Amino acid sequence: MKPLTQDGLRLDFQDSQLSAAHAVGADLRLILSAAHVYGPAGCFTQAPEETEGYLAPVALLFRQARWQGELALAMGRLAEGELRVDGQGLRSLPLPFAPAGPVRARLAVSNGVVLEIEAHTLECPLTGDEKFTPSLAC
Repeated sequence: MKPLTQDGLRLDFQDSQLSAAHAVGADLRLILSAAHVYGPAGCFTQAPEETEGYLAPVALLFRQARWQGELALAMGRLAEGELRVDGQGLRSLPLPFAPAGPVRARLAVSNGVVLEIEAHTLECPLTGDEKFTPSLAC
C-alpha cells in the first residue's frame, strides 16, 4: 500500500531535515531524511486523519547546477528555504515537483550553512517507497 495519495501534498522547507548534499557530475542531489509535508485530510493513506507530518526520504535533484555553500556541512534542520521559479518565490512545493525551466534556491540550515543554488531544472519525484510519520516528537 502506498503511504500517500499525493493529491494536494506539499513540501515545506522549514523544519525539514537535510541529511545529505552531494554533487553527481554537473547535478546537485539533496536528500531530506524528514521532509515536512502537509496536505488535505485523507492525503496520507496510513494516517487519513492527519494533515501534516514527515515523509522520508525525499530527494531534490538540481540538474546542471551551480552552488555556493559547504556541501559537507549542509546537514540538519532547515531553518528556512525558498525556491524561485520564473521569478516567483515559493516556500513550499507541490509533490511531486518538476518545473519547466531554471530554478534558484536558498536553503539555510540551522547550523549556519547556507546553500545558494542555480540550476537548469529541478526534479523532486516521489517513488512510493517513502514512509510517512505524523510527528517526530519524542
